[in-house]
Amino acid sequence: MDEMNLKWGIVGAGQIVSRWIRGARQAGVTVEAIASRTIERAQTAAQAYEIPRVLGCRDLVAAPDIDIVYIATPHPSHKQWTIEALRHGKHVLVEKPAAVTAGDFREMAETARLNGCFLMEAMWTAFFPAWDFTLRLIADGAIGGLQRLDASFGFEAGFDPGSRLFNPDLAGGSLLDVGVYNLHLAERLLGDAVEMKPKVLLGETGVDETADIEIFYAHGLRARLRSSIREQLPNKAVITGTKGVLELPVFWSPTRVVLRNAGVGEKNYDFPIPQPFGGSGDEGFQYEIRHVEECIAAGRLESPVLPHALTERVLSVCDRLRAQWNEGIC
Repeated sequence: MDEMNLKWGIVGAGQIVSRWIRGARQAGVTVEAIASRTIERAQTAAQAYEIPRVLGCRDLVAAPDIDIVYIATPHPSHKQWTIEALRHGKHVLVEKPAAVTAGDFREMAETARLNGCFLMEAMWTAFFPAWDFTLRLIADGAIGGLQRLDASFGFEAGFDPGSRLFNPDLAGGSLLDVGVYNLHLAERLLGDAVEMKPKVLLGETGVDETADIEIFYAHGLRARLRSSIREQLPNKAVITGTKGVLELPVFWSPTRVVLRNAGVGEKNYDFPIPQPFGGSGDEGFQYEIRHVEECIAAGRLESPVLPHALTERVLSVCDRLRAQWNEGIC
């Protein structure tokens, strides 16, 4: 296999694929085949995205000429298709959340290790240049010592009890759909949670439609993280330090960093997303896709930026939070 010319296959044909594929085009990678729940759905996607082959899901993960599989199915099937692909010797990029529980992800990561394959959660936020720049500003003391993180990700979705957002059988709810972005940010910045105080609104299907979580960390650090599928939220992250503040508008796909401190007043730093190929504007998925290919070319089995341990820690926090509100401890 030529690691510098990987052939990708896609399992899933939902809305996220229509966005991800634009990043793949801008990254210049080869998408060879697509599969979905039905051949008809996969055929429609293949035509729309100009993908040459349509396969069944099991045929795709076993295809000898597919090197890496991007899994974009509903949350509960991530584990199944990831493990099947890994057992066939395929590298895997699996949509967030990588699994429904931390235990499920541990099985996936162990399967990757046993089969010598790369595995990463598709938390695309981690690979934006604006995020790297933010970490450098913090490390350089631009806002002094860290004190607090406030982050929100929420939108108003029309209620549909059968949709993946509201159906508990599809692991619906705001926490796994958008709250994981907040948690990844908090884990990278603040470390392991000491205490969590969630307030949650459970809808008529039993999923968390809105969650407002206070988290306390060592050394007095704290975070307030809000997620919703029923309410439009500010969708920004504010990182407060002893000497200033960093703000990332639309923090989950950041292209601007705002620094406020006594030294500079307010200064904006912009990071436009390159679009080297016309006709297919990308929101920034190209960054994670290029990172995956670079890791595989270097012989890595996990990302140094988004290692398995980080994904497992975030899912462990999700497990703890859901246990608390299922037991009424909110």
